[in-house]
Amino acid sequence: MLLASFLMFILNPCRSQWVDISPEIDIWLYDVSNPSDNTIIVVGSQGTILKSIDGGESWGQKNSGTTSTLYKVQFISPQIGFAIGNVILKSTDGGETWNEIYTGYSNFRDFTVLDENNIYILGFQKLIHTTDGGDAWELITNSPPSHTQVQFFEDGVGYIGEYKLFKTTDNGNSWDEIYSPNLEEYEGSPSSFINSNTGFTYWHGLTKFTNDGQIWLGSNPDFSELLDIFAVNENLIWGIIKGVSDFAPPSRGIVKATVIGETTTSYSDEAMWLPENVTLFSIKIFNDNGYVVGYRSDYENAVVWKNETGENYLKTIDVTSMEIPKIYPNPTSENINIDFTSNSSVVKVNLTDFMGKVFFSEEFINQLKINIPVSYLPKGIYLLTIKTNHKIYSHKIVIN
Repeated sequence: MLLASFLMFILNPCRSQWVDISPEIDIWLYDVSNPSDNTIIVVGSQGTILKSIDGGESWGQKNSGTTSTLYKVQFISPQIGFAIGNVILKSTDGGETWNEIYTGYSNFRDFTVLDENNIYILGFQKLIHTTDGGDAWELITNSPPSHTQVQFFEDGVGYIGEYKLFKTTDNGNSWDEIYSPNLEEYEGSPSSFINSNTGFTYWHGLTKFTNDGQIWLGSNPDFSELLDIFAVNENLIWGIIKGVSDFAPPSRGIVKATVIGETTTSYSDEAMWLPENVTLFSIKIFNDNGYVVGYRSDYENAVVWKNETGENYLKTIDVTSMEIPKIYPNPTSENINIDFTSNSSVVKVNLTDFMGKVFFSEEFINQLKINIPVSYLPKGIYLLTIKTNHKIYSHKIVIN
C-alpha cells in the first residue's frame, strides 16, 4: 500500500528530531511559548498554565485565576506575556503570576501582540483592538466573521483566516478576500505569514503568497489537510497533519516542508506519523527550538515535544543547492521525463490527480533517467510525487 510504504520510508529521520518533555498531568494543552532559552510556557484546558525553567526537565503549575480553557499564549519578552481563552491574561514576571485584563468581551481564539500596548484579539464573531495595553478596546465591526486565526504586523497589515483568507492594509478598517483556487471555503485552511506580504496556507497542498500573487507548491497525497502550520522563513514550513478520516483524532503527525527555489512549484517534505491516540494542536518554532503540544489519551497525559536539533532553520543557499530531479516537459502530452544527478538506490514515483486517484505507481532502482508515458491520460492537472532515499518531491504536472 502507498501509505504503508510512505510510513516506512520517512518515519525514522523525522522522529529522531523530537524529544518527549511532557509534564505528568491529565490536561489538554493547546499552545506553547518559549520566552527565553530554557523557559517554556504551555497553556490548556481548565485554565492550566505550566512553566519550565530547565528546558522541559521539570514543570510547575501557575495560578491563572480561571478554570476556562486557554487556547493561545504569546511572550513578547522574557518577562512580558499574554494568554487568551474566555479572558485575556497578562504576566510581567516571566509567567510566574497572571492578571486578567478586562475587555468587555469573551470567548477568544487567537491574537497578535505587537507590543505591550498594541494587541489584536480574535473571537468567533468579533475582532477587538487596543493601543493602550488594554485600558480601552475598540470593536472592529466590519471584520470577517466565523474565523479562528489572526495575524497582524506593525504596518497595519493583517490577515484573518481558516475558512477563507482575508487581508487588511489599514488596521482592519477594510478587508479584501485573497482568492485562491486551492482553498476550500468550508474547511479549515491554516495560514502562517512571516511578514506583511509573504506567507503560506495549506489545503490539499501548500500555497505561497507574495507581493506578486500566489504560487501553488504542490501536495502530498498521503495527507490532504494540516491542522496548524508555522512558517519559519520563505523556505521552511512545519505543520501538524490532520486526521486521515472523520473518525480519527484531529491530528496524526508532524510534517516538515522545504520549499526548493524562489519560484519553482515543487517542495520536499518529511513526516512523522503518530499513534491514533496522540492529538496535537499547535506547532511553534522559536530560534533553534521547535515545540508541539497536545494530549495523549491512552496515557491520559499532556503532550509536549521539543525539537532542538538546530535543523529548524534552513538558509536559501542550502535549499537551492539540493540535488533536485529535473522534470520535463511540463506541460506535456506524450511523456514525463525525470533526470537525477546521482543514483538513488530506490525511487518511488506516483502520478495522481488532486483527488488522490493513482494513475501511475512504480519503484525504480539505481536509475538516473525515468520515462513515464502519459498520452493515454485525459487532459488536466496531475500531481507527480518522487520519493528518493532522503527526500520527497511533489510537482504539479499539466497534461494537454
